Amino acid sequence: EEGGQQQPLALVLEDDVRLEADFAVKLRRLLTDEAPCDWSVISLKSACPYGICVTPHLTRVLPDVNEPADRCRHGVNYGFYGMLYPVSSLNDLRTTLARRVWDPSVPHCLDIDVALASISDEVAYYAVPFWQKPGFLQMGGHGSTRTQNDHAQVDTTEPQVVSSVAASPSSPMLSSGVGGPFGAGGDSDYEALSGSAAQVGSAGTSASPAALAQVALGEAIAPEAFSPLAAATGIGSLRQGPGSGGIVQ
Repeated sequence: EEGGQQQPLALVLEDDVRLEADFAVKLRRLLTDEAPCDWSVISLKSACPYGICVTPHLTRVLPDVNEPADRCRHGVNYGFYGMLYPVSSLNDLRTTLARRVWDPSVPHCLDIDVALASISDEVAYYAVPFWQKPGFLQMGGHGSTRTQNDHAQVDTTEPQVVSSVAASPSSPMLSSGVGGPFGAGGDSDYEALSGSAAQVGSAGTSASPAALAQVALGEAIAPEAFSPLAAATGIGSLRQGPGSGGIVQ
């Protein structure tokens, strides 16, 4: 509205278009000299136009019957770069278009430009063909998200499965002075309250992930957190100590 008075037309532009310098003059001329009285929507730049030429700058858009109806007649009149609507009939158009866009039996109609072209036999839809030069507007050079998605590289490689290896007598996870998952070097990261690292290694015990997490946090762990064999050997609980290196006594 302007000055409390509703304007008769609504012009909707994409955010990356550039209007030609004489846009206002061309638009006025189009509306006064070329646009038919029955128009409900005019596209000011329509890619892959399909329809009938009715004036020097306008086509009457029609559904492309060469394309299947269950694909929403997909393939013509792309883009909503600059769309002009009469405000008086805008709500009716929106209702009709929404019914088409949200039809679950025709998923291709989710593309709103395709949907509108597919119902152009119900709606008085006119368009300025994309290749007219000089036209009404130009694209800003940012491209199309849909086109970028269509040409995006898709990773088709199989995911790698990483297997976890339990600690064993040869594993450095429970040996002294050997680099393990908690560090590397000769000084010990962890000291045991009782037992010995050699006993742990020779017993072939393995700690559960929860137990290892407790070790990393410096919490005391009961022998039962390890294998029953470790509990039977009487190896005491572990706690974090100063320095760096593997899990030791």
